[in-house]
Amino acid sequence: MKKSLYTTLLLCVLLLTFSGCNDDTNSKYPKLIDVEFMVTATKQKVTSRIETSITTPTSAYGATNLDKKSSSYSNNHIPFNKKIIQQSIPSFAILGLRYQDDSVLNVGAVFEPYSVNLEIKIDRKIVADTTFSIDTEGKTIHLEYDFE
Repeated sequence: MKKSLYTTLLLCVLLLTFSGCNDDTNSKYPKLIDVEFMVTATKQKVTSRIETSITTPTSAYGATNLDKKSSSYSNNHIPFNKKIIQQSIPSFAILGLRYQDDSVLNVGAVFEPYSVNLEIKIDRKIVADTTFSIDTEGKTIHLEYDFE
């Protein structure tokens, strides 16, 4: 009887101890943030496509489905800046920024290389950035930031 009481008491203590341990990082989501996507380049007049996205994977457990995308195609949109104010972000969200060179060269023309810088900011702080050399027509750069 004493052993059974001791075992029961031990199980209760362990149960109470482990029930207080919660590693749920999702408890801070959803949260409101300001998102900013920026593209700059050493060559301003270049035909290109810039795409932004805020998404959640469809398999994200407990995540609110989010699929917010935009696209800009022009030869006059650099520098590019897109701000999304007070966006509700669920857990597992992914911010994406994609740049694609769409230069069309005349026959015999030589491609002039240039550099492109991509930045993703959250609440005015850079959370992801990359600089890449576009040395051939049609090259694509992709930058992502994942929420945990």
